[in-house]
Amino acid sequence: MPPSSPPPPPRSTGPISVQRAAYGSGGRVCDATRWARSRTQGRQTATLDVTNNICGDPAPGARKSLEVTYVCGSVPKTASANEHRSLFLDCTP
Repeated sequence: MPPSSPPPPPRSTGPISVQRAAYGSGGRVCDATRWARSRTQGRQTATLDVTNNICGDPAPGARKSLEVTYVCGSVPKTASANEHRSLFLDCTP
């Protein structure tokens, strides 16, 4: 019996599929999932500007961040960036 070959690695290609996105600080966050999906749907890469334009200011006076959980093909990924920065999502091989 020939030796079995290892399973292929998970595919990381495919369009970005946002599972969840949250913007804010500490316990004061807003659900930014729909906002992130609308800007990444069908794309292999996307750059998101992290500002209060996402969903208002959920934590006035605090430094906020955007955290996005997404899938590329069958590979789960997360990315985050602080306010006034850009967040890059990438599903290229």
